[in-house]
Amino acid sequence: MKQSLLLVAFFVLLASGVYSQTFPVENILVNGLKSKRINLVYLSDGYQSSQLDNFVSQATTVNASLFVQSPFLEYKNFFNAYAIKVPSTQSGAKHPGTASDVAEPASPVMNPTNYFSSSFDVGSIHRLLVPASTGQVASVAFSNVPEYDQLLVLVNDAEYGGSGGFVATSSIHSSANEIMYHEMGHSFASLGDEYWFNCAERKNRTANNDPMTNIWKNWLSTNGVGIYAMGGSGAAANCYRPHQGCKMQYLGLPFCSVCKEAFIDKVYQLVSPIDDFSPSSNSVVFSGPSMDFGLTLILPNPNTLQVEWVLNGTVIASSVASIALTEDQLQVGNNTLQALVTDATLLSRAYWPGTSGYLHSVTWTIESALPVELLDFQAKLVNDQAVLDWKTATEKASAYFEVQKSSNGLDFKPLARLDAAGNSSSERLYRLIDPSPEQGATYYRLKQVDLNGDYELSPVRTVHRIDKIRYEIFPNPADEVLQVRLQTQNSDAFVLRILDMQGRMVFEQSYEPDETLSVEIPIQALAPGHYNLHIQAGVNQITKSFEKI
Repeated sequence: MKQSLLLVAFFVLLASGVYSQTFPVENILVNGLKSKRINLVYLSDGYQSSQLDNFVSQATTVNASLFVQSPFLEYKNFFNAYAIKVPSTQSGAKHPGTASDVAEPASPVMNPTNYFSSSFDVGSIHRLLVPASTGQVASVAFSNVPEYDQLLVLVNDAEYGGSGGFVATSSIHSSANEIMYHEMGHSFASLGDEYWFNCAERKNRTANNDPMTNIWKNWLSTNGVGIYAMGGSGAAANCYRPHQGCKMQYLGLPFCSVCKEAFIDKVYQLVSPIDDFSPSSNSVVFSGPSMDFGLTLILPNPNTLQVEWVLNGTVIASSVASIALTEDQLQVGNNTLQALVTDATLLSRAYWPGTSGYLHSVTWTIESALPVELLDFQAKLVNDQAVLDWKTATEKASAYFEVQKSSNGLDFKPLARLDAAGNSSSERLYRLIDPSPEQGATYYRLKQVDLNGDYELSPVRTVHRIDKIRYEIFPNPADEVLQVRLQTQNSDAFVLRILDMQGRMVFEQSYEPDETLSVEIPIQALAPGHYNLHIQAGVNQITKSFEKI
C-alpha cells in the first residue's frame, strides 16, 4: 500500500546527470520503520550553516504543533518526521518586488543566494512563496531520506508567505505553524481553498449543491457542515464549501469534518494499520493441537480499530489482536483464516456502507494433508509470466490436477488441467506457465481430483507483478510549458492526456515505450485554471492535478 515518491528525485538526477549532495538529517519523530509509516521531511532554505540548528528547532516546533491538531493528533502513531539541514550561501528568500496584488515594493527587494531559490511574488502574488527548484527539493530528499511521503520546505524569512502543491512551503512568520498546516491541506490531502479562487473540484469544494449527490453528503447537518456558497454573485455564488469556519478558509481555526476525513483518507492510502502479523507466511501447515495467529497494530489515539477473525467465512472472534486455533475448528483439507481490521473513527465516514472504507486484512491458508502426497508447490514470476511447479512423492488413483487462479485470494476460477499419474510411488514433476498473471497479486492453487471424483485443494501460492509508473510533473503552477518525466518497468506505450475540470480532453499524445521519457507539453493556449494530467502505460494509470497560471 505504501506509495513511493522516490521517482521524482530519480528523474531529476537522471536529467541532470549528477546526484545531490547529502546533508545531516535530524530525527524529529520516529514511530516505526520508514517503510511502514508516513514520512514527513522538512528541508531548510535560506539558512546559512550557522543557522541550521535554528532550522531544526523551528521545524520541530512546527511538527509538534501539527500533531496537536486534529486529525494529526489522533493519527500521530502513523507518522515519522525528519529534518534535512540544507545550508544556503545567504539568508532569506528572494523578494523580486514584482507582485501585482500589492503596491510594490511591499518589502525590500532582495535576491539572496538560497539553495532552493525560494521566492515571494510568484505568479505576481506577493505572499505566494515557492521554491523555484522543486526538482532539486525532491532530489535532496531522495539522497537523504528516500522513503519520504511529504516534503515541507521552511524558508528563513519573516515575511508572511507560503504555498502548497508537490511541496508544502512556509516562511518563519509568526503564523508559520498555521501556514504550514493550511499548505499541508493542499499538498497532503489535495484540499482546495474554501474562499473564492476558482471552483476546481476538491473534496472540500464543488459546484454541486444537490444534497443527495454532493461529495460531502454524509456530513450534512453535522458539526456545522452544510453547502455554503463562496459568494453572493457571479461565479463565486455557484461554488460551494462545506463549512463557514475551516482552516482551509481562515488560519487559526480547526479543520472542518470534511477536511479531517480527507486527511484520514490519505493516511490509509499510504499505510496500513497492520504493522506486522504472525505467522509471517500466508500459507501454513497446521501443527496442532492449537496454533497462534496474531496482529501488531498501529493504533489511533483513542483506539478506534475494530478487529474480526473469520474462519472459512464464519466470524470466530472479535475485538482481539490474537487468537489460538484448535484442530477441531478446522475442516478437512484447506482452511482460510482472515483478520479484518476496520477503523470506525467518528472523524470519518468513509468506512460507512457504500463508501470506499478503511478495511485492511491479512489472509492465511491453513493446509492439511492431501490424498496425493504433495512434496512441493511453488509459483514464481519469470519475465512477467507465472511459472507454477509442483512435485508429488506418491499418487494413488489420481485423475488430474486443475490449476485455479484468483485475483483476490478468495474467488478462484479454473486456469488449466493437467493429467495426473494415476498411481505412482516415485517423485513426479509438473509445470504450468500462466502467460498473463494479474497486475499486483495473483493467487494460484491446485485442485487434485481422484478417479472417483473426490478432490483436495492445495495451499495457495502468490506471485506479484507490479509495473509502477514513476513520474514527475513540474513546474506546478505552470505558465508556458509543463514538464513531464516518466519511468516504468513495462513495455507499453505511454499516453498523456490533459483534461479540464469538466472532463473535456484538451491534449492527447502517445509515446513509444521507453524506460524513461521526458516530455515538454506546451500549455500557453490553455485558459488559466486547474487541469488533470492523465498518465497511462498499459493497465497502469495515474492522474495528477496541476494549475495553469
